[in-house]
Amino acid sequence: MALPQITLTGNLTQDIELRYTPSGKPVATAKIACNERKLDNNQWIDGETCYITVTIWNSAAENSVQTINKGDTVTVTGKLTQ
Repeated sequence: MALPQITLTGNLTQDIELRYTPSGKPVATAKIACNERKLDNNQWIDGETCYITVTIWNSAAENSVQTINKGDTVTVTGKLTQ
């Protein structure tokens, strides 16, 4: 059974927050602003902005804190949960 995946591209609205679970696993939280864009009469028009909170686990969490900063454009692929 394949897990549903989603890919988002947007900008970080704040620096990534890193914490550790009681068992010592690193987990980070990132907040991303994604803009809807539409092509209308050969012009790109920006639509609504969607704010998404992303959870990053394990070594990816530690690496992202060291390499990505507020305002950077990121592309995230993962599972969408509500």
